[in-house]
Amino acid sequence: MRHSNMRVMKGARLFLSPAYDADTESGFCEPIPGPPLENVMSDRMADVTEAFEAFYSGGLTLAQLAERLSTLVASNGCQMEALVSFIGSELAAGRLPVQIERHLVSTIQRADSSIRALDSDFTSFQPLTSEPPKVDEAKIALAKYVASAGASEEPVKGSQSPEPLPIRLREGLILKGQYRLESELGTGGMGVVFKARDLLMEEMKDREPYVAIKILRPEYRDNQQVLMALQREFRKAQKLSHPNIVGMMNFTRDDDLGMVFITMQYLEGKTLADLLVTTYPEGMPLKVALPIIQGMAHALSYAHKNHIIHLDFKPANVFISDQGDVKILDFGIASIATTATAEQQLTVFNPQDLSALTPAYASLEMLNRLEGHPSTQLPPDPRDDVYGLACVIYELLTGRHPFARASAKDAFKSGLTPKDPLALTGRQWKSLRKGLAFSREGRTQQVDELLKGLEPFSLFGPNLLKALLVISILAGIGLHDFRLDETSCRSPVLTPDETARVKDLLEVAAVHMDIGYYTSPPASNALLAYQEVLKLDPCNNTATLGLNRISDIEEQEAWAAFESGNAASSLDKVDDGLKANPDHKGLQALKSKLSGDTRYPQRPSAR
Repeated sequence: MRHSNMRVMKGARLFLSPAYDADTESGFCEPIPGPPLENVMSDRMADVTEAFEAFYSGGLTLAQLAERLSTLVASNGCQMEALVSFIGSELAAGRLPVQIERHLVSTIQRADSSIRALDSDFTSFQPLTSEPPKVDEAKIALAKYVASAGASEEPVKGSQSPEPLPIRLREGLILKGQYRLESELGTGGMGVVFKARDLLMEEMKDREPYVAIKILRPEYRDNQQVLMALQREFRKAQKLSHPNIVGMMNFTRDDDLGMVFITMQYLEGKTLADLLVTTYPEGMPLKVALPIIQGMAHALSYAHKNHIIHLDFKPANVFISDQGDVKILDFGIASIATTATAEQQLTVFNPQDLSALTPAYASLEMLNRLEGHPSTQLPPDPRDDVYGLACVIYELLTGRHPFARASAKDAFKSGLTPKDPLALTGRQWKSLRKGLAFSREGRTQQVDELLKGLEPFSLFGPNLLKALLVISILAGIGLHDFRLDETSCRSPVLTPDETARVKDLLEVAAVHMDIGYYTSPPASNALLAYQEVLKLDPCNNTATLGLNRISDIEEQEAWAAFESGNAASSLDKVDDGLKANPDHKGLQALKSKLSGDTRYPQRPSAR
């Protein structure tokens, strides 16, 4: 019998090889003593599909996927030929770029050749039992080594012993006689990151003798051309001195341990990816998200002006410190921007050659470059980062990826469109949607332009926004703390007509807000529209936030009129603002002041 040649798992189309045939024993997995062949095949197939699913979703790097597949070949569970056929079907289905397909096939072929050579020196006997045979640990180790070594073109000969595996990273290990590894912070596409103690800084009695150390993977470490290119990129990134970019310190190696590593500024906090999972699974309110959006945009804008493009911008590369500082990570693997004035600086190495990108956040042009189609080759451009930034902002505000983590290529082919985030006005959503455009020509040109379109009319001092972010992080406050208290308000069940009416009114209100019709003209303004919404749905959060925003704007305009000496106009603004929110403390204070009550403090000066 033959198994189906297609299986869909959580949105990732995984195409199974049709080569398996139980009658001829020419299928995906070799027959081994013990459980029925179909059960073994199913188990191994589950391992393969799980590995590819993790790779497509960003859970595995290319190096980790190659190692996983090589290990399966070594475990006597899967035939190399059938696995190559499966990878080819993924390429044909458009799931794998041709460069990745070639890399995976080359890696598992080297692993298979090395294992066969190793087998030629040994005679093994496996008795027939009801238990599956034990996995040959030597083969597994060899397969992992070949997969990680990557750069080697020749398989290990049968008459040779395999080269030793890289030394195991562990806490307490000292690199270059100076850095003692203390704890693992995370693993990424380039390598593993540790918190380390700088013994020299400690000797100098520094109160904060800590650094972050990224130890490069073997495929980076063992390729001299890649190392030289990465060092050039590091030197450029090292010159980026910006408060929203993590400081890069050194790019060096420990020859005794055979490790190449980067030392960076150490920070306490969380990545944006972690923050969204643990604290804001439904996204952040705009007031809390705004300082993060500004920090990300300012960092990218600064880098672009220095002809550096990130090219792997994603939530995991955004770090929020416990003090509320926003820091961008991994500029050390970015490519130099191709510009009319800096083309001569373009490095020959592109980190995309090592798949240093995350498909869910990569622009369509980046994915086309990865596939190597001459007709679609466009050089790196700031608009590549604009797409990644727009995806991150959407996820920051909603808790969801705009295209359900589909790559730009798959989303474009499927005609996917992102849902309108309720937290944004019509003007803001129009700006963000332009940043998500699949075509470079239709996309926002610069991150500054994207930021300008997202910043609200109401102006909050940056220190106030940062303080709000710090409080929310340290206290573990969730999204509900910044919205209408849903536990004290129950929305009525609306009819379809009422639901449509609410939607129309909110759209009308958004248009009025965009053009500045907050409380006038009398018969058509945002205030009236939001009030009509609350008559139908008293717990509507969007309308409540809209009214609060109107009050904030009217307060600002009232203070401006008061300070210019126009008390009458100021009082009119106060009254308009109190119509939107009668409990607004700032408006109440100003009204008392206008009435001659001097108990209230003067308006704080703008920062």
